[in-house]
Amino acid sequence: MSKPHEPPESAITEPLRAALERRAAGLDSHSLRRLRVARGQAIAAASARPDAWRQASLWAGAGSVALVLLGAALLYFRQANHELPGLDADSLEIIASEDELELYENLDFYDWLQHHGDDPA
Repeated sequence: MSKPHEPPESAITEPLRAALERRAAGLDSHSLRRLRVARGQAIAAASARPDAWRQASLWAGAGSVALVLLGAALLYFRQANHELPGLDADSLEIIASEDELELYENLDFYDWLQHHGDDPA
């Protein structure tokens, strides 16, 4: 992207390209062959770099996603392991035992009895 006060890229590259082609036309065959080989190597090296960068960026992206998922899982399971409020081990034992089912079936009566049992009416 060129800035507003700079000439477009083609205005710079075209005269340079023409000057280089004029100079290359005057070179011997041995120099031209060496330039072609160097150019081929440069193109091969330039085309190999994006694959390495792409692979590295994919691994970095996958690592970031894994890190976010691990953090979310840790937060979720850390919050999910809270004990229930008001329940201690004895209360849970009573709830889990089958011997005390009759007590739970009559809880409404026991509650009424606690509040109204002492009333003479």
